[in-house]
Amino acid sequence: MFRKTINAILKKGNKTIKAEVIEYDEVSEKLTTNGNTNIDLENMRLTGSKLTYKLSDETGRMDDVTFNFRPDNNQEKSSIKNGIFVNNRTYDYRGSAKTIFFEGENKKRLEKSKVTTCEADSDDWYLKSSNMEVNTKTDRVNASNTVVEFKGLPILYSPYINFSLNQNRKSGFLSPTFGTTTKSGFDFQIPYYFNISPNMDATLTARYLSKRGPQADGEFRYLEENYSGKNQIQFMNHDEASGKDNRYFVKLEHQHKFNNGISYSGDTWKFNALTEKYQTLTNASNSPYQRLPQLDLSARKDYDSYILDFKSQWTYFDRDNKFTYTGQQKITGGRLSMTPSVSVPLTETYGFIKPKLSANIRSYSLNDSTVGNKDIITPILSVDSGMYFDRKINLLNQSYTNTLEPRLFYVYIPYKDQSSLPNFDTGLADLNMQTLFTENQYNGQDRINDANQLTAALSSKLIDKNGIERLSGIIAQRYYFADRKIFGSDLEAKKANSDIFMGATARLANSLNLDAMFQYDPTSSRMLRSTLSSRYNPEPGKLINLSYRMIDNISDNTQDLKVFNASGQWPLGNRFYSIGRYNYDLKTSQTIEVLGGIEYDGGCWVARSIFDRISLPTSPQPNYTFFVQLELNGLGSFGSDEKKLNNFLYRNVPGVRNINQIPDVNRIQNFN
Repeated sequence: MFRKTINAILKKGNKTIKAEVIEYDEVSEKLTTNGNTNIDLENMRLTGSKLTYKLSDETGRMDDVTFNFRPDNNQEKSSIKNGIFVNNRTYDYRGSAKTIFFEGENKKRLEKSKVTTCEADSDDWYLKSSNMEVNTKTDRVNASNTVVEFKGLPILYSPYINFSLNQNRKSGFLSPTFGTTTKSGFDFQIPYYFNISPNMDATLTARYLSKRGPQADGEFRYLEENYSGKNQIQFMNHDEASGKDNRYFVKLEHQHKFNNGISYSGDTWKFNALTEKYQTLTNASNSPYQRLPQLDLSARKDYDSYILDFKSQWTYFDRDNKFTYTGQQKITGGRLSMTPSVSVPLTETYGFIKPKLSANIRSYSLNDSTVGNKDIITPILSVDSGMYFDRKINLLNQSYTNTLEPRLFYVYIPYKDQSSLPNFDTGLADLNMQTLFTENQYNGQDRINDANQLTAALSSKLIDKNGIERLSGIIAQRYYFADRKIFGSDLEAKKANSDIFMGATARLANSLNLDAMFQYDPTSSRMLRSTLSSRYNPEPGKLINLSYRMIDNISDNTQDLKVFNASGQWPLGNRFYSIGRYNYDLKTSQTIEVLGGIEYDGGCWVARSIFDRISLPTSPQPNYTFFVQLELNGLGSFGSDEKKLNNFLYRNVPGVRNINQIPDVNRIQNFN
């Protein structure tokens, strides 16, 4: 045995022990210390008054301990996936304990402990527990008799709590959530999470709505290399608000990509299955058909000089037998549609031409004996072409590339009488800058328009030396060489040309974007539609969106629209952020929606309160929604459902940032 005094140091492996006095037995590998003692481990530092420790099996105890712990960060950083904020950030933990027991490699047990992610000079929140087990290998914590204190006040007690130090998933109860809306009242939820496997999980939620009653929710998700899915189910035995029994919602989503093996040639096939059934709340005759089921199969093969493409869909359309239907509305049955095509694209640096020949094949097997079965084949010819020109120019002592890109798109479809065919799901699509370059103006499988038409467009871009598109503009119009027999009104069917569509985009600075779209009717010399929008985003957390939308409906002025929308997020100083949206109808001089909220950045915690008021055309009274949330970094969130709140904010304030997603350098600027 040896004894060393005055700042003794002992090192072994990744452990370093410093103390005023160390006594060490080399045979038993047992040591004791007196006075101030420090232990440095791979990702943890502990300071205490006395240590008893056995190096061989890593067991012992330490009294009056303070500690700092940094979990292994093998997670990706915080990000936005599918429009949703995902917080994978790993936080540094610190705390204290009356006693720490070392119980083998990577295992520690803390008695009478306090843990937080706050800085040393800020004890805003703590997780206190009588007994806490920490596994530094898995970064998992199990604690009993726990109390969460915020600003010195207890806000949550739990006899048992389990959480991850590095945001890894684990089965267990999630934090209860609550919120309130005008229609459903107070909404309280207790979710339980099942971490089935790394690529599969499920959540069951017990839910109570004060104006409706109890409800059960379930969600199941899975992800594989070639397929993924998300299934949701909600059930309410009795809705006290509507008086209806056995209300339910079911949504099944599955995406599967079939590669080499389903066909000998190795083509890429895609298959999708869908079932869709609606609950009829109003006039049953206007309700959409049930799809029981809808099956989609498509394939595409690129050869050196041509492309083969195939799209098909089979759907069985049914009706709810609780209602009585008349005329065309009572027809049910199956519809098979197939569209094989071949295209021969010729592409060069200066332009392209893409002729394409396809055939739309539809077959109906109907239950109405007066209609019977129907088959129809419609050939389609289209030619898409364009040229590319560019030049170097100098503007305001800056070098730019200026492009000029003309485009012609021709479509020929012979007339086919389709008046005897049912219309299950098809309507005339809106003509705009995107649909100008489509073959069929209908957005469904029951109608194919006849066409002998040419769409002409001219676009131009201004690109800086860094490849950033600073300015762009486009103008387009469609020209008809024959009257259309399958179209909307007679007036539209006899037009020689369409409205003129124009668009422009400007990125005057890296933080300022401007967009404009216009639809002009040369016959009446009227601007039928216009959309103006801008986004100012100088840095994360600073955002202003402005937009104006106008629709002038010549045939029905009740459908006119003039709407102004403003939304944004901005730091107010002293750690506060504002967030809001204002949607105003200029035609009726009425406010459509108002959203307002305040967020506070506590450094190791974030608090937010959001209020929303929206007037819906289906309800005489506006609907009010309130969100209140407290997020304790590294522990979890309390209050309103985090996923629901983030979905709501990203939908209403495009470009908004969660405070924990804002870089620290920008957050610090708002502290004073």
